[in-house]
Amino acid sequence: MPIPSSYRQLASTLVVLLVFFVPELSHAQHDLGPAGSSLRSLYNAYQKYTSAGKSAASFGEGPALVSVHAGRVSVEIVTEVGKRSRVAARLHSLGMRGVQSNARLITGWLPVGKLPNAVAIDGVHSIYPALMVAQSGSVTSRGVEVMETEALSTALGTSGQGLVVGVLSDSYDNYDGSQPGQATASDDVSTGDLPGGGRVQILQDSSTPASDEGRAMMQIVHDVAPGADLAFHTATGGRAAFADAIRSLAASGSRVVVDDILYLNEPAYQDGIVTRAIDEVVRQDDVVYVSAAGNTGRDAFESPFRGSGTEGPLGGEMHDFDPGPDVDPIQQISISDDSQFQIAFQWSQPYASTGGPAAISDLEIYLVDKRGRLLPSVQPERRDNVGGDPFEFINVQDLSVDADGDGTDDTEFGLVIERISGPAPERIRYVPFQQRGEISVEEYATRSPSLYGHPNAESAITVGATAWFDTPEANGDLTAPLVHTFSAVGGTPVLFDALGQEIPPVVRQKPDVTGPDGTNTTFFGQPLNDGDDFPNFFGTSAAAPHVAALAAIIRSGRPDATAEVVKRAIIASAEDISSTRDDVETTIAGEDAQGFDFFSGTGLVRGDQVTVSAFPVRAFQARATERAPGGRVIVSWEEKEAAGIDTYRVEQSYVGQPFNEIASVPSSGGGAYEQAISDVRPGTHTFRLTWTTSSGDQIRGPETQVMVSVKGEAVVTKQPFPNPTRSSFRLELTASQSQNVVLAMYDVLGRYIRTVYTGRLRAGQPSLIQVNRVSQTASGQHFIRIIGETFETVVPVTVLR
Repeated sequence: MPIPSSYRQLASTLVVLLVFFVPELSHAQHDLGPAGSSLRSLYNAYQKYTSAGKSAASFGEGPALVSVHAGRVSVEIVTEVGKRSRVAARLHSLGMRGVQSNARLITGWLPVGKLPNAVAIDGVHSIYPALMVAQSGSVTSRGVEVMETEALSTALGTSGQGLVVGVLSDSYDNYDGSQPGQATASDDVSTGDLPGGGRVQILQDSSTPASDEGRAMMQIVHDVAPGADLAFHTATGGRAAFADAIRSLAASGSRVVVDDILYLNEPAYQDGIVTRAIDEVVRQDDVVYVSAAGNTGRDAFESPFRGSGTEGPLGGEMHDFDPGPDVDPIQQISISDDSQFQIAFQWSQPYASTGGPAAISDLEIYLVDKRGRLLPSVQPERRDNVGGDPFEFINVQDLSVDADGDGTDDTEFGLVIERISGPAPERIRYVPFQQRGEISVEEYATRSPSLYGHPNAESAITVGATAWFDTPEANGDLTAPLVHTFSAVGGTPVLFDALGQEIPPVVRQKPDVTGPDGTNTTFFGQPLNDGDDFPNFFGTSAAAPHVAALAAIIRSGRPDATAEVVKRAIIASAEDISSTRDDVETTIAGEDAQGFDFFSGTGLVRGDQVTVSAFPVRAFQARATERAPGGRVIVSWEEKEAAGIDTYRVEQSYVGQPFNEIASVPSSGGGAYEQAISDVRPGTHTFRLTWTTSSGDQIRGPETQVMVSVKGEAVVTKQPFPNPTRSSFRLELTASQSQNVVLAMYDVLGRYIRTVYTGRLRAGQPSLIQVNRVSQTASGQHFIRIIGETFETVVPVTVLR
């Protein structure tokens, strides 16, 4: 029978679910609790494999997208506050390799047999498999013709000479044979599809066999910008390893960097550690960073969490998918029996792994069969998210279910979202990532923006995809290019700052531009009836390196152009796109498709339309002259003569928060400028210079960072608020060095009441501390004694009952 579509039809099914499934699915009763059911299944398979007398080092079978090789699995471990270092040391002792750390996250390759030992380490909150997807979809790329880059190379007199383009993907020369061709890296050098003579630098290749998609991307860069040198670093190994790889390429001299990777558990509503690494290399190292938008179109589902009043099989409340007056806790979806896909699920709460506050709710997402029963082969992860990351996932490979016993594999299934504990989040969202087969949402599809994670980074040039044959240059019947329907749509809001504090929604204009795909490589891609035998590389993975190569030509010809100037020039060069391949007008949220839109950005990049004006500002810097409190920073810069600037604006961002204008300075027509900023709080400040030209154009210029240190050992940078309070309050502390801190409450007579907080402060960075359960304290004046390892202070707070 079809999946029930209303609460009334579902009631009898739920009785059966609750009677027969609750005991099996209790959070407290599953093995490897913090690791979830996917890693539990992997461990069970490992035990079966080794118990048959096979070597642990030869175990390499894992679920789709879970990287397993030589008895090890690529994992991401979220740690508890202040315990990352000791957890990392314990993981080393268990034989974990390639350990990388960032904020509260540790990534690396853990022996599968040590999973029970890892979950038992004090300080481990949760463990996830590192879920990485690539945005793919005597050879020369047709992108050269489509983008008209030869005209730009001729005008600038360069094809990328003197520049290094860094590429981040799965692998370079560790081919697993998964693609149609069999060419190796040495073959590509010998045929001229990659540069020889030591012009390819491999910082780190994948330790496991992979598709060599990075090499295919490098072929594209070499076709478009043959004068540029190339560098490669694998992005495998988890988010912390990915962020470190970005910094490594920048440090090794890559002035343009491009990636085609996404980790499914990158934050959607917050800038994560990969995004921060991108912003860092762009702002501090002046790197042009290019990222593939993704291939998920408008496949995302997003909604407020609506309680259905129905208890699910895990003991929580099921989400009501029906936005109207009816109640429907199951969303009908269709899945072909040969499908392989993942569904990444998030909700609007902060990520613990970024180093700030954590999720305060525990949610689950799972599939049911057409009779409303859980699938034995695709179990809920059942990982407690409270105190960790607001992320869960579904991983499906070759689903075979016959719920009605008719001898035929079912294609009708249901999707359920269940709130196990904590408050209902304001937003929930999921994005399907499909490798093969078909998955379609049959009801309540919201067709929401699917672009998220580091492709949504403000500093990146994010690239959508247009088939080279869907352009006027290749198809005379077209008057404008068409964007792929699968190209990921932007518009996902950022709701939390880098510290995990809620901010007004920030919607970035993403993607920035579109690049061509479907071009030839020597081995990677799929056959296409285009007059040759070479495979064709589709997806935003192929579009992004085209744009990176264009950036290399610009930087080579205009070495004084900053990353921001190059980005603006590329965006301004684009040819407008108003339709997708299936002729659906590219509008979202009622916006006109002319000019920028969330499908194609400003359009298909055109090298013959690139203009790079001389950069009018140099030597922009900031220096701290006094420590906080009462900190003082001097911002200075120089202007070239006759630059045509009317007014400068100095903007400030504090520890990753949005920029705000703090000073307006009229141009004097050239020379040196200096602006003093007073009462600057301790911590890291980013200053940005923007200006308005005499013709009215708004130009965003360079950025610089400065650390304002603490005067003394620690400062209460925000007094308790609200004060007076009835239930809870917050205060902010900044210490000169990292240390543990304890907050204890005393009455006016100095009598100890109780300890209200224990935690850890980060050196030079403000820590927002939440104190709860104040309502249990008598009314009146109280004092909070703050005791650190190097300081002690007291602040007053008034409690009202």
